[in-house]
Amino acid sequence: MSDNTAKTAKTRRKPVVLMSMGTYERNGHPYQVMTHKYILPITDISDCVPVLAPTCCGIEDLDAYLDLADGVYLTGAGSNIDPALYGQENMTPKKAQDKDRDNFDLPLIHAAIKRGLPIFAVCRGMQEMNVALGGDIYQKAYTQ
Repeated sequence: MSDNTAKTAKTRRKPVVLMSMGTYERNGHPYQVMTHKYILPITDISDCVPVLAPTCCGIEDLDAYLDLADGVYLTGAGSNIDPALYGQENMTPKKAQDKDRDNFDLPLIHAAIKRGLPIFAVCRGMQEMNVALGGDIYQKAYTQ
């Protein structure tokens, strides 16, 4: 290995992946959470650095988070997107919602697209992409 190659290998920075956290309530206390099943592939397989953004704080610092990021990962979650965001009544009122995440991730998607950042979305994250870009959702897809 040449000296230049060794220096490049030492100074190369791992990609930073921005991940928004979700709200979880336990014993009457709200928490911001992200499960290991979404974090560990970022660190162990992709060799990236996850940056977890708390959605409970609003979007005031969204640009600061995006300044750190090389990409965005919209994960799954146990919550649904607020149907009002795509013009529907809530047909699953017993299913948890996470309005803080809705209010963070939809602007995050638009800002990431504007910056040309890559977005990887799974499960709820794909639904967020759909809604952010003007789509709607079959709330009870199993009935269709």
